[in-house]
Amino acid sequence: MTFRYKAYILIGVFFTNKGEIFVEKPIIEGKTPGVKLDRERITVVTLKEMKKRNALVAALSIYDFPFAQYADQAGIDVIIVGDSLGMTLLGYKNTLPVTMDQMISHASAVRRGTDRIFVVGDMPFMSYQASDEEAVRNAGRFISEAGCEAVKCEASKKLLARIKAIANAEILVMGHIGLNPHKIHEMGGYRIQGKTRESTIELLETAYALQNAGVFALLLEGVTEEVAQIISENLEIPVYGIGSGRYLDGQLLIGHDPMGMYSGFKKMPIYIKQYRVTEKDIGKTPGDVIRGKMTEYVDEVKERTFPGEKNVHKVRADEFDAIKEELIGLGLVKRANLLV
Repeated sequence: MTFRYKAYILIGVFFTNKGEIFVEKPIIEGKTPGVKLDRERITVVTLKEMKKRNALVAALSIYDFPFAQYADQAGIDVIIVGDSLGMTLLGYKNTLPVTMDQMISHASAVRRGTDRIFVVGDMPFMSYQASDEEAVRNAGRFISEAGCEAVKCEASKKLLARIKAIANAEILVMGHIGLNPHKIHEMGGYRIQGKTRESTIELLETAYALQNAGVFALLLEGVTEEVAQIISENLEIPVYGIGSGRYLDGQLLIGHDPMGMYSGFKKMPIYIKQYRVTEKDIGKTPGDVIRGKMTEYVDEVKERTFPGEKNVHKVRADEFDAIKEELIGLGLVKRANLLV
């Protein structure tokens, strides 16, 4: 009896056929559709180089071990373990009740699911706002306990000292501006930002301030496409977006949204694309389907086909003319060609 072995992860059953024992089929192998293992670990250096090369980052918010494995196999570059897990996994109406202990538990599970993806832990409400010391201590927990590479903080000018304290502690920190879920009560709900001159000026000034405070990257959420492009093109750091248009250094979606696994929306946000099951998915396991849909998302981000025109928020033309004049007058725009 002879034996044949394959040097990769396998799934299936052993069976006998003319004296041979072998495995029915491999699930992960260099040529297996939808599995991208020919890449090195993503680091902050990788992300900076991708911006220089104009190579887009595909990111998802993911909260557990199996989804992290699927994301790794699909070619995701960045996972943000978001406090959005309060809504998608725990059933809260918003993200405010989520605790540090919950975040550490989920971020640790994600880290165990992938060695290659750059993992960012999301600082939950009141984990960093009270003092510099508490901000640094809790940010450090994501690094030392959960194994994350970086943390993310919803930011404003009022919180610059906290962001700077984390950066000065030599912890990588990503800023997050625009539609900030922590400010749901202050904003009166989830409102698209960058539709007025006042909002745009505030966004751009805050973005510059965060870059100067030492953030390694910026996330824009719910910002109009035109304003998001201005911010991205005028900052030296990578600028990623969720619901913020096409002209950025990368795209983020909540991992459950493209799979249709969250039903808490009163109306489906336009920035979300749901990846439907098709005939080619017949006979696949649910895990294979999820991994395949993640791969479709990665490919569409990299090929710049997602987001599309129907997935973006726009500024009214007359309002944008006023915004352009204001930004030029205040000297906030370094690349005036963007405003022609």
